[in-house]
Amino acid sequence: MPKRYSPEIRRTALELVNQGQTQIEVAQALGVNPKTLSHWVTTAQACMPELQRNELEELKRLRLQVRQQQAEIDFLKKAAAYFAKLPK
Repeated sequence: MPKRYSPEIRRTALELVNQGQTQIEVAQALGVNPKTLSHWVTTAQACMPELQRNELEELKRLRLQVRQQQAEIDFLKKAAAYFAKLPK
């Protein structure tokens, strides 16, 4: 028998995915099957207007870019600290 989830869980899951968390992270955090969450996301996106969907995709792309750049900055900070310690 399929497990039923409350509308509150669905809303929370969709909000977290829209905020940039991966579907796998959200599914694990909420105890939802990843395929179920994927179905919810697909259904919700199909109901969105085209403009809102495009904005959401751009927002996800930009958030990913920010995470990648932050990882690069962290790496460069560590490298700079390492090279600053080397004797000249």
